[in-house]
Amino acid sequence: MASVDNLFVTVSIFGLAIAFLVILVFWGSVTTDASAIFDATPQGEQIQNNAQGVMDNLDNLFIIVFFAFHLGTLILAFALRTHPIVYVAGILLVAILAVIAAPLSNVYEDVIADPTFASSAATMPKASFVMANLPSFEVAFGFVTIIILAGLAKLEDII
Repeated sequence: MASVDNLFVTVSIFGLAIAFLVILVFWGSVTTDASAIFDATPQGEQIQNNAQGVMDNLDNLFIIVFFAFHLGTLILAFALRTHPIVYVAGILLVAILAVIAAPLSNVYEDVIADPTFASSAATMPKASFVMANLPSFEVAFGFVTIIILAGLAKLEDII
């Protein structure tokens, strides 16, 4: 069921946000503590510049992946044949989704409050906004998924 996919997406998005923070912290320590590695050759400087470009765009990449995962879930919902009982289960799954997304959002807030991650999190304002409002976003996408499933059941004369 597509509503279960929303649970998977929520946990995956949380993992991706934490992974991006860890990558930014690691990159920051590599560029400050081991900058001699990159300064030794012109190719090293080019590698550092290219990698810094990627690090500067991690926030945008997070938003793209966030919406791509949810769009994929919504598109796959069109492929499912549904039954009216799916809506009851879908509403229950949206409630479970909210219960799961809220602690994940709180954990992310605790992580970015840590001084180790604070400077890296400051470079990702869009991701921090999404993670701060993760329960709201996930409930909205969950209900859109249910609406799509309801609309398809109506088109197939199941309801």
